[in-house]
Amino acid sequence: MTSIPICLSFLFYMLVNYKENLSKIERNRKWQSDFILKQIRDNLNLYDSGLAFYEESFNKHLIRVSQNIINQHKQKSLDLSKANLYEILQNSDPDSIIDDLYIIDRRYTIVNTTFKKDSGLNFAERDPDLKIFFDSIFSASHCIVDRFTVERSTNKTKKYCYQTTSDKQYILEMGLTSKNSTTYKHLLDSVIFSIKNQFPEITSIHLLQASYNSNEPGLIKQFKPYYNRAISTKSNQHLKFLKNREIRNVAYLYLPIQSSQMFDAYIIQVISNDSIKKKLIRDELVQSFYFFCLTFFPLLGILIIVARSFTKPIMSLSEQTKGIDEHNLNKEITIRGAQELKELSSSFNNMLRRLRESYETLEDKVVERTTEIQRQKQIIEEKHLEITDSINYAQRIQQALLPQDSFIKSFIPDYFIVYQPKEAVSGDFYWADILANGNFAFACADSTGHGVPGAIMSILNITNLKKSVKEGLVEPADILNQTRVGVINDIANDGSEEGGNDGMDCVLLSFDFQKYKVSISMANNPVWIIRNNELIKFSPDKMPVGRHIHQNLPFNQYEFDLMKGDIIYLFSDGFSDQFGGPKQKKFKLKTLENLLIEISDKEIEVQKHELYRVFNHWKGENEQTDDVCVVGFKIT
Repeated sequence: MTSIPICLSFLFYMLVNYKENLSKIERNRKWQSDFILKQIRDNLNLYDSGLAFYEESFNKHLIRVSQNIINQHKQKSLDLSKANLYEILQNSDPDSIIDDLYIIDRRYTIVNTTFKKDSGLNFAERDPDLKIFFDSIFSASHCIVDRFTVERSTNKTKKYCYQTTSDKQYILEMGLTSKNSTTYKHLLDSVIFSIKNQFPEITSIHLLQASYNSNEPGLIKQFKPYYNRAISTKSNQHLKFLKNREIRNVAYLYLPIQSSQMFDAYIIQVISNDSIKKKLIRDELVQSFYFFCLTFFPLLGILIIVARSFTKPIMSLSEQTKGIDEHNLNKEITIRGAQELKELSSSFNNMLRRLRESYETLEDKVVERTTEIQRQKQIIEEKHLEITDSINYAQRIQQALLPQDSFIKSFIPDYFIVYQPKEAVSGDFYWADILANGNFAFACADSTGHGVPGAIMSILNITNLKKSVKEGLVEPADILNQTRVGVINDIANDGSEEGGNDGMDCVLLSFDFQKYKVSISMANNPVWIIRNNELIKFSPDKMPVGRHIHQNLPFNQYEFDLMKGDIIYLFSDGFSDQFGGPKQKKFKLKTLENLLIEISDKEIEVQKHELYRVFNHWKGENEQTDDVCVVGFKIT
């Protein structure tokens, strides 16, 4: 039995060692990727700096050549799509080193070229980003000269120059080569070759331009989705595959350096062979196993011999105690053996006698206690069922008091309500009604407390709101003033010394859609309106609808002219007071403000789902702090 824990310990050690070695390989791969990115980035920057000295004067010359070609054909009223481009090449200034000429029409199609392989090529179909690029050239009133970059189809270092005709119908594109830029390219290739030689496991490195429709020679077609993913996420991508029974690792490293007007990044394709490193790990494990076998088995034999001299008398005593189980405490063991075993046997028998006496007493008590516990459990279950049924019924009552979706949409079709009570019933509520003057009234309120007490308080608050409206009041401030009187009177005789300080924080709006106005009155909670991505804040009166030191002061009222596209946000403090996030802090009003501005241009239903998602993600495993209610109206 001793050998089992030793073997398990050794196997655990081997497993941990193996995992650690694999982890080292992954860390080494990360360092290797960072090293390659830095080396190529530094050399590309050096490559660009070297070309910059050469390009500055060369670009001015190209602009003159391009403009000259455009002007000559304009003066002769010649159509560039039918011009003899070969003759233009022959008559061009030899210093310009023009390699190819292209004429591109408004459909982004090459309609005339000296490079017949590209004739009829449509750039918009090839890559949507190229359509945007050529649109910018058609819009420009000047010649645009690109940077020197490597053309993969010819492997030449080329520069492209773009000039629109005066009627904006064609683009003249000139492809040019340069001995100086080719020299810089050879230097860059030698750097990449030297990086590859530093790491024996790397089998190839290719520098690719970032384009979703790239067909560059070095790109492995079967892994093109990972190449495209590196472009879209602007991050490194890694994958593994099996080739000739060897594990190969492919990395697509994203390098954000603009290579031309059309390409704003490079992708470095690195292929390495992981089998070399993993073979070293396997060899290490085999050596550890051999060492374990040479030391463990001799040691195990010695331990067995020593253990038998101690365990033989104990085994004899154990055989006599096999008949004693938890239901049979009457069988005592025979006292024999060495003095120590006799004392052990005698003590064991005395223990059995005491256990028999305790067991008999305990059995009676267990029966008595079990009966009592079962009775109490039945009572608790019955009470719990009664309470659950009552809360569920209260929830249905509270839901019945909330306005129907169809009623709200009949006035404001584009709206959302994020409503997430802390418990089954809620102190937060929203309410809507039609005022005597025909205006649509809407309230978002936070009653004192939450759960059952909060729900009871919300019903009292809704009742007083309805009562104020039935009395014919139409101004939000007057309605809140009258509702406050009703709430104070209803709970003044609650039996407490202070006479009841409960009430609600509330925002009440009155919409006049004929005049495109909204009237606003606020108790503790603000109103935010976003217009053209700018936030307009209405600060509330710092007192509740209930008993307060300023309860005799009337609530203020604000008038606001609405515009189509305005978004009005009402909310309780439940969202901003929720604890969570990485530092377990409150969400806070400022964070909610930034979130609403960020999502305000989205569809209303999308905003609703985004608020639910952000709140629950922030809350995580924490208990919900308070009831949550957030309302958004979009004026259409």
